[in-house]
Amino acid sequence: METNFNRDDIHLVARHSDWSESEVSKALEKDVYAGAGRWVTFFRLLFVGLGVGLSVAGVVFFFAYNWEALDKFVKMSLVGGLLVAVTGVALFAKINPLIKKILLTAAAVLVGVLFAVFGQIYQTGANAYDFFLAWTVFVVLWVLVSDFAPLWFLFVVLVNTTIALYMTQNLPYNSPWNDYLKAVIFVVNALGATLSVVLREVKKYRVPGWFSNTFSIYSVFLATAGLVDYVFKKSVDPVALLSLALPVAFFYVLAIVYSLKKKLRIYIALIALSLIVIISYLLVKDSGFSAEVFLLVSVFIVAAVGGVIALLMKLQKKWADDGE
Repeated sequence: METNFNRDDIHLVARHSDWSESEVSKALEKDVYAGAGRWVTFFRLLFVGLGVGLSVAGVVFFFAYNWEALDKFVKMSLVGGLLVAVTGVALFAKINPLIKKILLTAAAVLVGVLFAVFGQIYQTGANAYDFFLAWTVFVVLWVLVSDFAPLWFLFVVLVNTTIALYMTQNLPYNSPWNDYLKAVIFVVNALGATLSVVLREVKKYRVPGWFSNTFSIYSVFLATAGLVDYVFKKSVDPVALLSLALPVAFFYVLAIVYSLKKKLRIYIALIALSLIVIISYLLVKDSGFSAEVFLLVSVFIVAAVGGVIALLMKLQKKWADDGE
């Protein structure tokens, strides 16, 4: 069975073995550096993805520009026919599996276009969250069977958009259910980020790093924005606050423990930035936004960021020494 090594593995073996410089170079060229074949594959898939994406964008802009001039039957036929054609090619054509997944992602976008066209023609009166909810439900099966990170990313965006629009359109700003839904949406995204990281550890699942990192960044944003919102509320429901604060504390501690174990800096940096933002807002609360307070907050931010950078550099040096 062929074994692939990453750059760190090769350097670690080279330090503790009698590998020559030429042998290290050969190992790097074999398992790390991209050869001509990999670059050809990369650009081929890049241009396929760009072509499909621009084609879908062209369909959307075509309808936007020629909306009034088209008959409703033509509108539905064009979108429906294109959706069937793209889906048929993705499911039945004998082409590269990755290209099939790209086409399936394009078909998922066209589902949204079809719902939008249908709603505009027949004036269904549906709220925006109804539209995104239907879109999410109708593509969920493709998402589950595709094993394709961009399609999963689209699904995550649809789920978050559905919940956010439901909150803004159906719940008043001061509704306690609004606060509880903030906690729910954070927990859902944090669980998704955690699951993506766990699946990356299982070799048979190919979860790209950008997907896990994007998920994690958005989860930290939700936690930070949700807690900052409580800072400036005149009346705070303690139960609602705890429903968000406790999961945030749990996932932050979990991320720090994982980062220290796996020697990762990104999660430590994200959590530190989140805490700096939250503490900064706490400092300016009830201050009347005076110049003295802004000076204090500025000094705190500079000192805190400097401390975080020093900590990360210290950890990096320690991890590098441990590897030698």
